Amino acid sequence: MTVSATATDNVGVVGVQFKLDDANLGAEVTAAPYTVVWNTLTVGNGAHTLTAVARDAAGNSTPAAGVSVTVLNDTTPPLLSAVSASPITSADATITWTTNEASDTQIEYGPTTSYGSSTPLAPSLVTAHSQTLRGLAPNSVYHYRVTSRDGVGNVAVSGDFTFTTLAVDLVVYRTPTPITVDGVLNEWNGASAAQFSGLSNKATTYLLWDATNLYVAFYVTDTQLRALKRTRDASGLSADDTVEIYVDTLNDRATTMQPDDYQFLVNLNNVQGDLRGAGGWKDPTWNGIWKSAVNLQGTLNSNGHIDSGYIVEIAIPWAQIGVTPGNGLVLGMDFVVDDSDPASSVPFSAFDWAGITTGPYARPNLWKRIQLVDPVVTSP
Repeated sequence: MTVSATATDNVGVVGVQFKLDDANLGAEVTAAPYTVVWNTLTVGNGAHTLTAVARDAAGNSTPAAGVSVTVLNDTTPPLLSAVSASPITSADATITWTTNEASDTQIEYGPTTSYGSSTPLAPSLVTAHSQTLRGLAPNSVYHYRVTSRDGVGNVAVSGDFTFTTLAVDLVVYRTPTPITVDGVLNEWNGASAAQFSGLSNKATTYLLWDATNLYVAFYVTDTQLRALKRTRDASGLSADDTVEIYVDTLNDRATTMQPDDYQFLVNLNNVQGDLRGAGGWKDPTWNGIWKSAVNLQGTLNSNGHIDSGYIVEIAIPWAQIGVTPGNGLVLGMDFVVDDSDPASSVPFSAFDWAGITTGPYARPNLWKRIQLVDPVVTSP
């Protein structure tokens, strides 16, 4: 703090010496304004007396009346509480905590208790603190500790905390422009891809998203294209050459499909089917409104013709499955290809991305995980 005094003389004042408890406080000030900076941290808490002595050229001096002051220095660091990491995704984690007095904000973090990384210091003095760690590795344990410094420099450092980033199987990017559902893949450059294969067929599933839709495209190799069903939700639709999408919107990984779980099917006639989980069974009466398109690379239902495969494009509106999309959202998903080939030694087979080899595919606890991320993918 600044201590000041005024002094006058009929000839002239040549200096003012400030005193604290009768001891000199700094050097004599030889010119107006007569001030000195007092660092109160150099004295103990309690009562103290400040005064000043003015001196003229003839050596005459006069003390001012003493001023009593009480020093209450803040030497106590902030009290940290409620340190928490939430939400946590595969790549980000938001760390929050509170302090009992206004303080700045910073976090150290890394794979060990040596940390190695830190967030930029947020100098604003607040009591509710929050910073997000970005660019983390999925399915990894991170150590972190938080630091807050109050307005007079007292520093509080927390103990060590840990969190584990989510394990995801595929990161799905947001597209800057809506995908046209026409069975052509020229808009899918840079999209995330899931590859899987069956007895003789191979499949690649591409994914993108925007604020309105989840976009899924299948490219499947198949030498015999076959599809007989022509009515929506037809019984036995999956007995045709069909692609299927399973979605666990809450990623709660139940053992049977619940009301937050959905199944979408499209055969090579572009006939749609959809079902919703009902706890132990699937409700076929549920009907969503979504788009699909099929592009055949061969001749349908011609056993004498050797085909090469097909493309299926699908757009599922988020509103139809009760999802609000956003960066970091994790969904459980599986993709299935049903292959009908009555003329071959294996008349029917099916294979999926999650690699479920026995039992039904309708088991969310066995599906893989995808995560939506904000950075957009732009087509060349």
